[in-house]
Amino acid sequence: MPCRRLLLAVLSIALLFCTGCGKKITKEKFDKIVQEKLTEEEATKLLGTGKPSNRPEAPPDMKELVWEDGDTNVLIQFKDGKANGGSIKQTSK
Repeated sequence: MPCRRLLLAVLSIALLFCTGCGKKITKEKFDKIVQEKLTEEEATKLLGTGKPSNRPEAPPDMKELVWEDGDTNVLIQFKDGKANGGSIKQTSK
């Protein structure tokens, strides 16, 4: 019985550490957001909180948000509250 508790404790701790493992931003998530025209709230659930874009060439009728995760950068444009386009870039560090 004590071994079972110890194993459960170790697994629980490992799960806590692994919740932050892996990439938050992936091409699959980006494609889902843009292709399915997800809302800003739905995009935030997938990618976390984005930052407003400061691009001067941003269309005035759209809101642009930017996400960064390691060497991956995503820009998503929202029109009328739904994703309407964007770009994903891998940068080399």
